Amino acid sequence: MTISTEQRPQDPRAAQYDRKDLWVVFDSPSDYPGRVVARRYEQTTRPPRHEPAFEPTTEKVVAATIEEARRAIPAGRGQFPRLPNDAAEVAEVWL
Repeated sequence: MTISTEQRPQDPRAAQYDRKDLWVVFDSPSDYPGRVVARRYEQTTRPPRHEPAFEPTTEKVVAATIEEARRAIPAGRGQFPRLPNDAAEVAEVWL
């Protein structure tokens, strides 16, 4: 069964939590050409002003399709499209 972004159940409580991580879905990144990879990033702070930033973790899902990668992302998150200044291989972000 394929679950599209629109059909994925959303946890209405998700907006109440301050997310400390996010998932970025990549389409055919250089280390996995022809595959879809979802990578988890954790929030950190950068000195000197302690600005928030996200650093990659070792947690990832390598999939054949974007739908397969989406199913592996924890429930209760919202999907956001790539921004114009994102790398070309970024497909979407889940917060």
